[in-house]
Amino acid sequence: MITTFDALTLLRPWDVDKQKIRIGENGDGGYVVISECMWGQPVLSYGIGSKYGFDHELARLRTH
Repeated sequence: MITTFDALTLLRPWDVDKQKIRIGENGDGGYVVISECMWGQPVLSYGIGSKYGFDHELARLRTH
C-alpha cells in the first residue's frame, strides 16, 4: 500500500524549455508557472492560509 508520503516523494520539479512567469508575492505565497499555461489550463490552489498573492494575481491576470 502506498502512503501519502510515498506519493509525495514522486513529485519533483522538472526543467522545461518554456518561458516561465512568477506569480504572487515574495516568500510563501508565490509560484513559478509556465506562462503559456496561464490561459489554457486550470490551476488548482490547495488552501491559501493568510497569504493569497498567487490566487489574487492569477485571477487578475486571467481577467485582463
